[in-house]
Amino acid sequence: MKKPLNYYGYAFDDCKSGYNKKYLKSKKGKKDIKRCKKQNKKYKKHLKKYGFDPSETWNLDSSIAQFTLPRLKYFRDNLHGYPQDFKNIKEWKKTINKIIFALEAVADGYDKISESNIKNQKKEFAKVKIGLELFGKYLINLWD
Repeated sequence: MKKPLNYYGYAFDDCKSGYNKKYLKSKKGKKDIKRCKKQNKKYKKHLKKYGFDPSETWNLDSSIAQFTLPRLKYFRDNLHGYPQDFKNIKEWKKTINKIIFALEAVADGYDKISESNIKNQKKEFAKVKIGLELFGKYLINLWD
């Protein structure tokens, strides 16, 4: 999973990262850095006003998954109970692991399971779909 650059959006990243030194010294490179800094100021104001920056909504599915994953993993590792639908805590953990698998795929932008390769990876894509359905079904049970 790619680590987000800020909260869970993409503003406030170092405007110089991802560029080579030769490009940075060029006219176009300097212009890009200036544009990036200006954009980051705008995102910072939006973050203060609304609690998130607009870049988080460009891939909202990924932003939600990135926000949820570390918390869900901690939740899984520190369980004290399980919903009535399950026989034991082990069964509940298996379900949470299916949800985690799906959210990791979403957070990674389906890098492992790309839409163009669905024919070759139907089984993997089906696992993601099941995990997301389980997430919706058991969202209200994610408390301890």
